[in-house]
Amino acid sequence: MKNMIDAVAFETTQAMNSIQLSMSYATSVTKLAMDTQELALKTITDMMPAAPMMPLGQIIDTYA
Repeated sequence: MKNMIDAVAFETTQAMNSIQLSMSYATSVTKLAMDTQELALKTITDMMPAAPMMPLGQIIDTYA
C-alpha cells in the first residue's frame, strides 16, 4: 500500500512539474512575442517621416 501511495505522489509531482514547465514556457513565448511586436512598432514609427508642418495662413489653395 505504501508503494502505491509513493508512486501516486511521485507521478503527481512529475505532473505538477510538467505543468509548471509548460506554463513557464508559454509565458516566456508570450512575453517574447509582445516584446518583438513592441520593437517592430518602434522601428516602423522611427522610420516614418515626421508629418510636415504647414505654416498657417501662408498657403492659399487655388483649386478651392
